[in-house]
Amino acid sequence: MKAKASFCIALLLALALAWQVIGAEAYTRSVVYKVTSIYEVKNDGPGGATEVVVTLPIIKDWSGWASQKVLSTEISPPAEENVMTEDNQFVRISFPSIPAGERREIKIIQILKVDHVQNLVPSPNFIGSSVSPDFGYTSAIEGLWESDDSKIKANALELTKDQPNLYFKARRIFDFVKEYLQYQAQPVEHSALWAFQNKIGDCTEFTNLFIALCRAAGIPSKFVDAYGYNPELANNLPAMGHAFALIYLPGATGGGWIPVDLIWPLHVGQFAEIDYDHIVLATSDGANMVKDGMIRPPAIYNWTWKEITGAPANVSVKMVSGSIEKEVGIEVELNASPRVYGGDLFLDLTVIIRNEGLRQISNVRVEVPLDPSYFELAGMENEIGTLMSGQRQVFEMSIRAKPEASGKAFNLTARASYQSSMGGFNFLFMDEDTRRVEMPILKSPSTPTATPSLTTEEQSKTAPESLNLNLAVILTCFVFILVVVFVFLKKR
Repeated sequence: MKAKASFCIALLLALALAWQVIGAEAYTRSVVYKVTSIYEVKNDGPGGATEVVVTLPIIKDWSGWASQKVLSTEISPPAEENVMTEDNQFVRISFPSIPAGERREIKIIQILKVDHVQNLVPSPNFIGSSVSPDFGYTSAIEGLWESDDSKIKANALELTKDQPNLYFKARRIFDFVKEYLQYQAQPVEHSALWAFQNKIGDCTEFTNLFIALCRAAGIPSKFVDAYGYNPELANNLPAMGHAFALIYLPGATGGGWIPVDLIWPLHVGQFAEIDYDHIVLATSDGANMVKDGMIRPPAIYNWTWKEITGAPANVSVKMVSGSIEKEVGIEVELNASPRVYGGDLFLDLTVIIRNEGLRQISNVRVEVPLDPSYFELAGMENEIGTLMSGQRQVFEMSIRAKPEASGKAFNLTARASYQSSMGGFNFLFMDEDTRRVEMPILKSPSTPTATPSLTTEEQSKTAPESLNLNLAVILTCFVFILVVVFVFLKKR
């Protein structure tokens, strides 16, 4: 009975421990942003307007191919209705009347947590080779994605003819568009065919050409209207407008849809990955993106009104200002410098942590793991309590390397984890920086080395020591010769 009781107690303790591990929130590479957008509703008259209704896009939660969670939303004046269309969210705001020459303001403030998403295609070889035509998202859109154009279609088929499945086909198109187009900011949006013919464009043209080629190759694809956070443009929300693509790969995680950014970051692009500096606003299959021959983003806003009897009204809506502020987020910088001292190898590590957010963070922990097969310590670890907004902390350590590290290269990663509480949520964050370091080659002790030349001053300082050493050697040799002669004569 005692054995059974002990076994049951041990089992309960194990289950409790497992529950704690499973239920614990994991650290994520994340940032919390505050997005503010201000719109002006203006009536240029000459008559008054009544029953003015404005429909505006707002940021919503996403999971799967993107991971963002809206923590709070403030709309002034309050929205009367939420509208969902094609996975996008809009709000409707009404004004009873706007007299001629007057204007109204709409202010939307949203705080959201955005996570880094990666590893959406862990096994590219297991992705399907085709998708049923009934799935959709492969048809041409006139004036936007001309996938039925003979040149675009021929190019898509040529690019993908030897690829085994949709993943490798999309990857081949991804590489082609990045190489084919030259980045050049455009004042208006252009179609895929225009980009193909002119070989230039910004994020919109890169995305449109990629989507058209994918659709021509039978790969379902959509358009994403987003913001790309740039601290240098933080107070200019329209300037941070960004575009990238979604493609459907059967067998991929996150529901099959994966993000593809042709130019971010630094014109390198991201395939099946999306960093936390992307804020998703809306997606589109293209049906609502062309109007009166003009391309417009899917997160377009519109408005309606009725005229008061008499002179006509002229109501317009435009975004007049906006910003993205980083509420929670850090910057991690790793510097690693190898050196030789006293015949031994050392690695000098410096990790700089800067709180870039507006809120303080707590329980900051920094680590740089090292392979104990090559270093005397398993890494660098440091902890601090809190880090205020804008505060910077520097951690330094010198670690002795083992002889086996001589001449080898290492990819080192500095990881910083921390906590922050917002609106009743307690989030666990982390970020990292990676550097590649090459250790110098240690010379073998048996390897002859050149004797360094001495200056006149150094020679004068060492001359007495050299003279004493030479005299000692001569005397020793003389005594040895005398002993040998004495022994020889004695034997005679």
